[in-house]
Amino acid sequence: MEAIDRINWVINYIEENLHDKEVCYSEISKITLMPISAFQRFFSLTTGLTLSEYIRRRRLSLSANDILNTDDKIIDIAVKYGYDSADAFSVAFKRAYNVSPSVARQNQIKIEPFYRLNYSLSINYVKGDENMNDLNYEKGKYKPQIEAMENASPRRTVNVDLSTMKSLELHPMDVQYENSMMVMHADGHDCGMLTAETFTVPLKVELRAKTDSSNIRMRYNQVEVILNWECNYDAIQVDDMSDVTQENPWSVIEYGNGYNGRIPENEFVDIEWIIGTEIMLVKVNGDLRYVSDDVNLIKRVNGNSDSVRVNPAWGSTVTVESLRVTEL
Repeated sequence: MEAIDRINWVINYIEENLHDKEVCYSEISKITLMPISAFQRFFSLTTGLTLSEYIRRRRLSLSANDILNTDDKIIDIAVKYGYDSADAFSVAFKRAYNVSPSVARQNQIKIEPFYRLNYSLSINYVKGDENMNDLNYEKGKYKPQIEAMENASPRRTVNVDLSTMKSLELHPMDVQYENSMMVMHADGHDCGMLTAETFTVPLKVELRAKTDSSNIRMRYNQVEVILNWECNYDAIQVDDMSDVTQENPWSVIEYGNGYNGRIPENEFVDIEWIIGTEIMLVKVNGDLRYVSDDVNLIKRVNGNSDSVRVNPAWGSTVTVESLRVTEL
């Protein structure tokens, strides 16, 4: 029973720190008397959600209640639940509920609450999507296809000269070159740097880069892969961007999942994005983090010859040390 009690103490600690304060993972580790990585695995297995996703949903649920039942300013509600700006809060809110906070308030749209978790001898909680992929299963399921792509003879390999990459120029972005590295700081949402050359599938993108806060993003054709996604650092976010426009930048179809998308801040990592005609996968420092054969996703990432795009998140800085693209 003490183990159950300790887990519920964690839930209480989270609830007490949803307003304004940061939920400290080291404190959770002290409460549970186990490494935070072990508790995160246990939490995911028993709930179907990552710990950070649970925290995010609880904050959004409480913020939705404030939106509908108080006169507090939206920016004040955003700050109350840990968001740095009204824009970041609105993006997260719309992703969760398919409506902006202002429209939800104006039309008093009913939003289904996401209730706090309670552990007992049986877990009084509804698990997440039963179809959520298990990475170990996927590793085995796709092993022959992954090995075939990894062992394919390259048709062409391009070590990209970072100084030749072109700015997307939809929103302001500061780009500097330091010691042969490209340093990008984003002041807008839809910005990035594109390779001067175009490539055709199947291909492998190898990026060595670091971020100072959130988001290293890569895009090819209509699909974008996001690591350290600001709405949930623990999940790789994969988006279909085919309906995105300057006027409607949030019109995406999400193929996000519960795999580990977190990467250390201010530390270079090696990212490998392999795009095939039937499968797509992402590795970080050699570790498989994402794999999918979703027909709609593969259709979006396959298409015309296209540039490879790299960009940071709004307000963050990404430093690129090297970029290599290989047609397989």
